[in-house]
Amino acid sequence: MKKLPLRPSLEQLKKQAKAVLKGRRRTSEAKFTLSDAQRFLANEYGFRNWADLKAHVQSHRADAPSDAAVQALWNAAQRNDLRKVRETLDEQPELVNERGGPGPGLHSTMLRHKDTTRLWSSCWSAVRIQTSDARATTRCRCISPRRKQHLSTIHLLIEHGADPIGEGDYHELEVIGWATSFDYLNTRKEVVEYLIAHGAEHNIFSAVSMGEVEAIRKLVAYSRSNLEKRMELTNKRRRPLHLAVVKRQPKSLVTLLDLGAKTETLDEAGFTALDQAALCAETEMAQILLDRGAEVRLPAAIALQRTRDVERLLRRDPECLKAGKRWGNLIVRASEIAAGDVVERLILSGASVDVRDDPKTAIDSTSGYTPLHGAAWFGNRDAAIVL
Repeated sequence: MKKLPLRPSLEQLKKQAKAVLKGRRRTSEAKFTLSDAQRFLANEYGFRNWADLKAHVQSHRADAPSDAAVQALWNAAQRNDLRKVRETLDEQPELVNERGGPGPGLHSTMLRHKDTTRLWSSCWSAVRIQTSDARATTRCRCISPRRKQHLSTIHLLIEHGADPIGEGDYHELEVIGWATSFDYLNTRKEVVEYLIAHGAEHNIFSAVSMGEVEAIRKLVAYSRSNLEKRMELTNKRRRPLHLAVVKRQPKSLVTLLDLGAKTETLDEAGFTALDQAALCAETEMAQILLDRGAEVRLPAAIALQRTRDVERLLRRDPECLKAGKRWGNLIVRASEIAAGDVVERLILSGASVDVRDDPKTAIDSTSGYTPLHGAAWFGNRDAAIVL
């Protein structure tokens, strides 16, 4: 039986019911309705029907804390303001599992552990495009003093009763997924170990991100749907196979392939796992995928310098790299993660340096996101120079 959060969200439960409906219909249960999905979900949480579950949720919201109090805890956790978190929870302990933004405070704390602090301002992009030595200095100054404090905030929240699992968050990753699965996070093992020691369990995305082969096998044995489960739009609706490449986990990649993961499934950007591996210069994983029969498409062909394949594919569709065409936004993705020479080859093949990305795949659904924005955001100096 699944366990509800301390103060469950009806909106999140509705989203879960819709996800159940979509999954059932994908497996040819055409007569399965939304009411069926809601009843199924209610039963999973130990209720007779959706009405009982809804009544339970609404009764728990009646005495909910104010939005301002919830947001204050969220902000303090995100800032790693240990004193403020402690004071707030001592005064209002019931806040610990409340939602402020896309998840409770424990979720937000995970986003503060990054390779580089990504400030939400244009000036940071300029800092990121400085020399390698300057960038390293900035990174050390921003992050090093906060590492222990970050873990201390997690300890404090758990000690005050924070739910270490955290089902039903906006990104559908649970707490452990927030700690491991975003492409800009460099996960620390001690954070994950602490969460697991206090009741968290791996989901397919956290297991893949950490290279936990046995956990991957158990999750797929429990449900084959985990093998092709999609992430949400912020993470470009990647499958576990894509994520293994993004997180540079060849053991996860091989395990997923051994279990039957499909090499040709696409993320929201239209990439296969091979396309992702080639653009990331993960040649070992690209070769694993090629050996397993992955199709060589234009992104992989250009990144891997497979000249004959590039010529063949461009003959078939000579304008595919132009703005608005099939691969018009490929240069945006390459500018984020690929070497400068890959970006150069795309430009020479007809890609536009000023193409605007689709908001669905741009950072934070930004409008007007260009290749140079992508290079700046990800600190890809070589690509920025080429652009």
